Amino acid sequence: MERLFNDAIVDATKQAAAPSKISFTDPDVVIEIDTIDNRAGLAMWTREELARYHLLRPD
Repeated sequence: MERLFNDAIVDATKQAAAPSKISFTDPDVVIEIDTIDNRAGLAMWTREELARYHLLRPD
């Protein structure tokens, strides 16, 4: 499922003429997607929010 979401996000940014890549070291944004059964939730945090709220860091 993670690979599917990754590919969809990267493909969508390419089509929008703003290509992206996955980075775990210094991300511009962190996108979290949780799935339970047939439901999903999404959260997104910017670099500034990650610097302000250290608990949001994925590491």
